Order: sequence, then structure tokens, then C-alpha cells
Amino acid sequence: MSFSPKVPIVTMSLGVLVIAVASSVQPRSLTENSSLDSSLDSPDEVSSSWREEQLRKSALSQPYLSAIAQAQISLEAEDYETAVQDFSRAIELYAETARGYHGRAIARLQLGDYDGAIVDFSRALDFEPEDVRTYTNRGKAYEAIGDRESALQDYNRAITLNPDYPDAYFSRASLHFQIGNYEAALEDLNQTLLLEPESARAFYNRAMVHVKLERLERAIADLETAEALFRKQDDFASSEYTLNTLNTLKGL
Repeated sequence: MSFSPKVPIVTMSLGVLVIAVASSVQPRSLTENSSLDSSLDSPDEVSSSWREEQLRKSALSQPYLSAIAQAQISLEAEDYETAVQDFSRAIELYAETARGYHGRAIARLQLGDYDGAIVDFSRALDFEPEDVRTYTNRGKAYEAIGDRESALQDYNRAITLNPDYPDAYFSRASLHFQIGNYEAALEDLNQTLLLEPESARAFYNRAMVHVKLERLERAIADLETAEALFRKQDDFASSEYTLNTLNTLKGL
């Protein structure tokens, strides 16, 4: 007997994306090399580096930092149109950093301006080419416009850069599910749960994969775990949603 889920697989919500990017607009990238260089610079090189640093700090002046701070407030308040304006103002003040572009990309993503978001994510990658969060978020934008090939490339790139980044596996699993690659989706969700053992959404999605693979008992077990985790995390709406799915599978 074939069981088809009557509810869609959970994709990474835009709310989750906002949280992910809220941290990515900090000065350092997660993938920034923090190792110490033991080599010594010549006096001329030191002087030049010092001048460049002073110029950089001057560019990151109070108006720019204030614009970034205000943009982040607008983003967190879900006032996305204002956030776009605020991040644009920050970019006008200082365009040589990923922060403004990345933040504006998230606001545009929320507004459904997927093409604009892709442009801004791509610009951010010009400055931080190894930021796994940017690749993952741009992949979601590509998915939104139906460019699954580019989305998959971005997820793959994020995983190559950081094999311990669970959101990239989760997002790639959702893409695999959509195109019917259920075994690949299962593998990615298993990896997500190895890295994030209490991810309720990963348990839920893995249950939907098991349904497609006609493994009802495993699907029920994962849904029960997902429901308990949602409840533990005080996400009662998702808990109820999962219970309804569970009852549907059980025929209650």
C-alpha cells in the first residue's frame, strides 16, 4: 500500500533564514581563517597596512554603522521594505563589504524579490567567497525561482566548504525530495540529524521521506519524535501540525 503525505515537506522557512543571516552580517565570516601568520612584514608594508586599516575604519564610520544597526532592527521587526531601504543606505555609505548586501538580500527574499536577492547574495560572495550561509541562502532563492540546478550547486558548494553545516544538508534534502530523489533526501536528513540531533523539522521531513518509500513504521516513529521535540521547544503550532499528520498516517 502506498501512503502519500497530505502535508508538504517542511522547507527552511524564511524566518530561519533571517536568523542565519543576522549572524552573517557580523564583521567575520564563519569560514574566515583565524590562524596566525608568523611571517614578519617590512616597515614599509606595516606602514601601508596601517594606513589601509585607518582608511577602512574611517569608511566604517558612525553613519554606516548606524545604518547597518537600523537595518538589522527593521529586519528583525519584519519590516522588510524599510530594511531594504536601510541596507541600501548602508551600501551607499560603504559598499566594499558583504554585510549590507547580505542583509538586503534577506529582506528582498522575504518580499519575494528572488532575483534581487540572488544579485545581492552573489555580491556578498564577492567579498566573502567561502561563507556557507550565503551559498545556502542563495540556494533557497534559486529554488524559489525554479532554478533547481543552481540551488543544488550552491548547497553542494556550502557542504564542500563546511561539511558540518546542517542547514545545507537540510536544504539539499528538501530539494532532493521535491525532485523525487528520496534516497538522497534520506541520506542528507540522516546527516542533518547527526549534526543537529534535536532538529524537529529534520525528523518531520525524514518521516515524509519514509512515507514516500512506504516505510510507515519508521515514518510514525520519526513523527512521534518530531512532535515531542516541537513541544519541548515550545513550538506548539508545529507540534499540533505534526500530531495531525501522525493521526492521518495512523488512520485516526
